[in-house]
Amino acid sequence: MASHPRLSKAQSAVLAALAPGGILSVDSLVRTANASGRQTRRALLRLEAAGLVVHTGMVGRSGYQITVSGRRVLASDTGDSSRGGMTIAQHDIW
Repeated sequence: MASHPRLSKAQSAVLAALAPGGILSVDSLVRTANASGRQTRRALLRLEAAGLVVHTGMVGRSGYQITVSGRRVLASDTGDSSRGGMTIAQHDIW
């Protein structure tokens, strides 16, 4: 059985921060995910490429929102807190 890539701690934290719903800015995600700006932006880029979050832009407001796929990944938490605890299929990442 092939091993599945895992979400980084920052990716898990970003998904968890977005889970309640709504649109959060990068600055809000940095604070909520307790990660550096660089870690948060990198996590967002990878999560967006995987279709787990979407970038939204409205007049005067820009941010990110979790997708249905992102919610599914978040719900599949396996409990491994050392790496964020979520296993996802290869096609969900790349």
